[in-house]
Order: sequence, then structure tokens, then C-alpha cells
Amino acid sequence: MWASSSFLRHYDEAQILLKSQPQICAIGADGGQRLEKDGIIERRVAILNRDRLGLGVTVIVAIRTAKHSDEWLQIFADGVAKIPEVVEFYRMSGEIDYLLKVVARDIADYDRIYRKLTKVAELHDVSSSFAMQEIKSTTALPLFG
Repeated sequence: MWASSSFLRHYDEAQILLKSQPQICAIGADGGQRLEKDGIIERRVAILNRDRLGLGVTVIVAIRTAKHSDEWLQIFADGVAKIPEVVEFYRMSGEIDYLLKVVARDIADYDRIYRKLTKVAELHDVSSSFAMQEIKSTTALPLFG
């Protein structure tokens, strides 16, 4: 198929852009429906400004537990899922069993969330670290490397 010089120029520019900015993904004429159908796009979201919503405190919560049964994990996971301020939740390897990212209005608000969290299931140790500065936060995935 013959390609015009204009097409080739735009194609080359797009390749350079995609390689230099991997978070950019060409959706295409179908608006991303094929990528959604193929499971590449899981959902579409709006990124909200936490500071303008009054949620400027970020807390990383490290949890250790003496319980490791499937039943305990189900109870804990279900309880954490009901706390909307917990925006990320991971089961970890190493000395920490679970790691949570929590957003809060202020320290008093985090204390309210902490009290709710510690009632969800029996926990051995809960350690909270407050982010002093957000240096990098992105939802972009490294598509090209």
C-alpha cells in the first residue's frame, strides 16, 4: 500500500512521541472499544485533585498479622474494601504482611480511619508513615522500554 509523505511524517512523529512519552496510548477511531474488548483498557477514570477535595494527607500503612488463614484474609479484605479512604491495598512478601495507601483530610481524620481499620480483624502491628511530599504519582504504565 502506498503511503503519502504526510502520513509517513505523522507516523514517524507519533512513534517518536510514543517512545518518549510511554503514558500516551493511541486509542484509534473506535474510541478504544477494541482495547476494552481485548481487556487492555480495564476502565476509564477521571483523576481528581486530592488537595482541592480536602484529602491532602497520604498515609502508608504497614500491617503485620499473626493470622494467615484464607478465612482471616477474606474477613480482612472485605473489611478494608468497605473503607473508601484506603485507595491501594497489597499483600506483601517479607516482614510486612499488608501495605495500604490511605488518603485523609488531616491527622484527626486518619485517626478515625485507623480506628475503623483496627476493628476489621485482629492485627499484630500497625505502623503508619505520613508522606511529607509526593514526588511521583502516575497511572501511566511503561508501554515501551
